[in-house]
Amino acid sequence: MEEEKWKAPPMGKVKTNWDIATDSKQNRLDFGVIIRDDRGRVLTALSKTLNSIQELVVGEAMGALAAVEFSRDSGFFDVILEGDSKQVVDAITNTGPSWSKYEHIAGDIQEVRKTFRTWEVRHVKRVANEAAHRLAKAAIREEGEGIWLEDTPNSILDVVTLGQSALFV
Repeated sequence: MEEEKWKAPPMGKVKTNWDIATDSKQNRLDFGVIIRDDRGRVLTALSKTLNSIQELVVGEAMGALAAVEFSRDSGFFDVILEGDSKQVVDAITNTGPSWSKYEHIAGDIQEVRKTFRTWEVRHVKRVANEAAHRLAKAAIREEGEGIWLEDTPNSILDVVTLGQSALFV
């Protein structure tokens, strides 16, 4: 089921959103990951550069792997993973075509998945994934990696604040 806008996860779970952005002039791909709790609060966020990615879907898959690893490494084990690449979400949930060209990424995601108590993967529209997309775009502008712990990056502050107020309307 596709979400029209970002919605908080159920109590006791976190929602991890990921997305990528590209800079074709520099042959760069950057990704953003944001983890929020059941009140919509940013628990942690990550933006990072991946260089020389030839296919966007491979970049999306690598972003998904980074998102599950970041969730695990941040100590979260009841996770809902959301991304706006239907092809990658379908491949992770085994409802899409084979990942034969990048099977190793899918295998790595499945290995990390085993560390979670509960796990769900959802495809969402871009509007529901705006914070992760902005983080990815910010990585392009800032040329590098950023990690935020219990802090909200300035590039997504308005999106996250709007999302929090919508939770309690």
